[in-house]
Amino acid sequence: MSSLKVKNTFLELDDPEESLVPTPRRASSEPPTSRSLPFDLPETPPKDPRDATASETTGLADADVYSVCSLCTTSEEELAHADATLRQKPPAAPQMIVTPPPAVSEGFRAVALAAFSALATYGPTEMQPSCYGYQVVVKLPRQSFEARAGFLRIAQESVLQAAENSSATYVLGYRASPFLETPLGFSALLCHVPDSSCACWDILQWGMCNFGDTCRWAHPTMRATLNVMAAVLE
Repeated sequence: MSSLKVKNTFLELDDPEESLVPTPRRASSEPPTSRSLPFDLPETPPKDPRDATASETTGLADADVYSVCSLCTTSEEELAHADATLRQKPPAAPQMIVTPPPAVSEGFRAVALAAFSALATYGPTEMQPSCYGYQVVVKLPRQSFEARAGFLRIAQESVLQAAENSSATYVLGYRASPFLETPLGFSALLCHVPDSSCACWDILQWGMCNFGDTCRWAHPTMRATLNVMAAVLE
């Protein structure tokens, strides 16, 4: 059996009164160490200019504004020159509606006539030229007005088919969303493409081009809006 030897061990204990004093801990938002600044902070914060007394602002009202900061202000001569330049500038010319050639207008009319023919079987239909293209209005009996969505869908198919059969008339964005829904029907943007070999097919098929004015391909400039509407026959 092995013998066990115990040596005298001296332990140093803290003063009970000192151990009762809590050790301060830093807040979680406080950095571990404070960084010393290269300059001494003033004992009093700077004054707010709005709190200045009347004695401190004496003489400021009589000061020349343009001499305070010439870099941040505009001189009277520069203001007068700018005003004279604006007065000499001619006003912008009003936007004029360009009438397409007869051959182009006939292509737009043929597509609008396809919508007219598709709706004429369901009620009295009118087709009139407008300042931006053509307008087709069908008047449906009250008992058939609830089914107008199906009638308008047939007119949309007729418009796409007429544009496909034409030689130079396209419905812009015919492969994406060629028709815009309106409160009374739909609208479509027709365009004339004289030479399909140099046309931008992104804007023709999808209705948009990422290159915009910098596109190397030709964007259609002759356009017409087709509005198709359904109303209740009184």
